[in-house]
Amino acid sequence: MKKHRLLVTQNQLLQEKLKHERRQRKKLRREFEKMGHEDFGQLVEPFLAKGVFERHAKR
Repeated sequence: MKKHRLLVTQNQLLQEKLKHERRQRKKLRREFEKMGHEDFGQLVEPFLAKGVFERHAKR
């Protein structure tokens, strides 16, 4: 019974996290649509330099 309750709680936390991430993604998408391509390049460049997207590029 305790394990079931733990799984229910964990599921709720994950659902809240997913909702938050979806809201954040939607917000970022709106901001991206407002900005120009040069601004986007300046925004992403530091992450590319750090190799943040490396694992995604390998796919």
